[in-house]
Amino acid sequence: MTSKIIGFFQSITGKADSVLTTKADLATYSSTRTRLGVGSNDTVLTADSAQATGLKWASASGGANTALSNLSSVAVNATIDMNDQIIKDMKAGVGWGKLEEIESYEEASATGSTKTFTLTEDDLDLYDALVLTYTFVTTASFNLELVVDGITSGYAYSTSEDDGGTFANSTATAQSQFVIMDTSILDTDTIYAMGQVLFMPAEQGEGGDHCAIVFQGGVSTKGNAWGTGHVADTNSSFGSITIQTSTSTWLRHARFNLMGRRK
Repeated sequence: MTSKIIGFFQSITGKADSVLTTKADLATYSSTRTRLGVGSNDTVLTADSAQATGLKWASASGGANTALSNLSSVAVNATIDMNDQIIKDMKAGVGWGKLEEIESYEEASATGSTKTFTLTEDDLDLYDALVLTYTFVTTASFNLELVVDGITSGYAYSTSEDDGGTFANSTATAQSQFVIMDTSILDTDTIYAMGQVLFMPAEQGEGGDHCAIVFQGGVSTKGNAWGTGHVADTNSSFGSITIQTSTSTWLRHARFNLMGRRK
């Protein structure tokens, strides 16, 4: 029995060998045993019923799954398929593409007391809101203030502050700036300050534009501050946001970050 099996395989391989003539030849079949020569470099063996043997060499297609929805299967250096719909989704602010940085600032010399973020495009045509975050240490009491688009009149706000359990509220109209932290209420001497400010454009029914402002923040171990307000007579887009102190400087590594939320 063993000799018969060996003879059978010798018979098969012998017949296959009879059609092979060149390096990398393949033995295949149409109506008879047929030689299929090797294809060009980087081509792959592909099924094709139109061919006599049902096979052909062809350029590779498909490959690794590099769609963004399948990032877990994408190699580190793979080319990501940024298809048209993904780009549209990013522009529309879908998912992780919604919030993006416009500009960041870090105080390097411990002499800064004001920072103006310049908006070089009609950012409020792109974004439905702007978000400013801040964190810094100060060495003296100060008021933390905002100026929008260089406007020095027409600010109105209501600010609530809690300094060590003592709650106070202040309201103001027709001011020259928006006050986030008021040193007369909240102790801002040699402390860590942090918070965020939300800027939202709004158009009134009578046609007048303004920028609404909402903020929350405070100082470590001293108290908290929060409030709302607006500045009237702004354009639908404005060119700058300035955050400033009234009397003192920021220590080194004070940080501010302005972000936009896509419409």
